[in-house]
Amino acid sequence: MSDEAGALVYEMPLQHLGMLVERRSLFDGPPPSSELEGLRAVVLHQGSASAIELDLKWLDGWIVDEVLPRGIRLVLFNDLGPLAADDARTFPALGLRHTTEWLRDPFLVRYTRDVPRGRAEDDPLYPVYDGLLLDGFNGRSWIRAHKDGSPDVLTVCTGPPDGCFGGLALAPYATRFSDTPGAQRWRIDLLEFFRAALALEGVPAVDPVLVNGRRAMFVQVDGDGFESWSTARTATLAAEVFRDTVLEAFDLPFTVSIIVASLTDALEPEECDPRMALANSIFELENVEIATHTVLHPLKWEAAYDPAAPPRTITWYSGLRGYRYSQSNEVRDSVRFIDQNLAPLGKRCEVVL
Repeated sequence: MSDEAGALVYEMPLQHLGMLVERRSLFDGPPPSSELEGLRAVVLHQGSASAIELDLKWLDGWIVDEVLPRGIRLVLFNDLGPLAADDARTFPALGLRHTTEWLRDPFLVRYTRDVPRGRAEDDPLYPVYDGLLLDGFNGRSWIRAHKDGSPDVLTVCTGPPDGCFGGLALAPYATRFSDTPGAQRWRIDLLEFFRAALALEGVPAVDPVLVNGRRAMFVQVDGDGFESWSTARTATLAAEVFRDTVLEAFDLPFTVSIIVASLTDALEPEECDPRMALANSIFELENVEIATHTVLHPLKWEAAYDPAAPPRTITWYSGLRGYRYSQSNEVRDSVRFIDQNLAPLGKRCEVVL
């Protein structure tokens, strides 16, 4: 990996498929040969070749001399990086060829999606003609790029089950880029991609949502409807309709939260508001776990709170009598309010949504 954020993205689907993931920065150099024993795959997330080529001259030789001879599968994400250099040995060792053409003209590049749901269609791709040539490839193509007069280029593909080439998923074909951290959107199904790239079809894995062989289920409810009128039942709060038609109708475990400011006008109320009584009736249900959705429902946790700010810019609610806003108070005071005013005997608020 060239960055920690990329490692976090790949870790979840790999663990779900039964793999144990060990993160390592590319800038730390090659790991000891002893650490390669028993590996299923090496997954690389690389930046552009021009940006990091000088730092990663060891990578190409390490893959050819240490990884592939052990039968370890190779999966490449984001960019070909230094493996795209003219004298690189990795792709020839896998029986593949890297195209040296680079094209950004949106009128000269077309795309073909070979795998259903292989690519999102909600926004256009920024044209990049870069990848592996289709000639002689016997794996599975997911997304191909076309240029008139040139061979098709594989931009997202998975190798054959009996080979060392696991797969390739280049940007921007596999992901939609965003400058906002955490806003990157995948165009491919990572679970299906890893299952094919690591040849895991039929390989058993621990399923964390099974209990004694049966599918486990949980439902969480952000209680934003305690002051909203229902469109299904006239002159009735949405939370009441939800209690009657869902929580009491289905014998399933629910975690239900409330926003304190949606139930009361004061942090220390002098009398019980009808909305508080409604919340209490929900929390009394045996199948309901009590949760808090904070006091004012912050929309921007890192922003400085300003009571004079326009409503619903920093927090959903503008204020609450007797309450002093802080990030810690949003959790601490909301839990205290629920335990003292809403929780039935024998129950406490132990969850934050």
